[in-house]
Amino acid sequence: MGTVIRFASGFVIGCILFFWSLLLAGAGEGSISPVASAAPELLLFMTVVEKWGAWGFWLVALPSYGLLWAIYFGFLPAINIFLIRILVVLAVGLLHFGVGVWALSKDIGFDQEFQRYPVLMIGYFVFFWIVLLSLGAVTWVGVKPRLSAAS
Repeated sequence: MGTVIRFASGFVIGCILFFWSLLLAGAGEGSISPVASAAPELLLFMTVVEKWGAWGFWLVALPSYGLLWAIYFGFLPAINIFLIRILVVLAVGLLHFGVGVWALSKDIGFDQEFQRYPVLMIGYFVFFWIVLLSLGAVTWVGVKPRLSAAS
């Protein structure tokens, strides 16, 4: 899988996570945990962008989520040293998981949102875990093929 394809698929995955988590946030009445778990690195950035109005939010936040996941899928597998590659993807997974758990412990709207939209909430977290597992698998394999075509 080429770097451009991984980068583009990561961008699309990031945009899907962004829209889905924003849908679950419900314009401030829902749960913020999906937003926090999808991009914990962007939480402070999101509070600044939120003050720029609707157009500033959509023009900056959506590409930021997409770019974050594009970097994960595009560049993490390209790290040459296997141990560093795996440690970085473990750190990314733990960061997202840890912030998600922390946000769940502080989120007062999660139970109400789960009662209103259980399929959307469960679906989001299942999709999120599939994305994290896919990132781990792609990073484990790396960019160099393990088997040559000549053999």
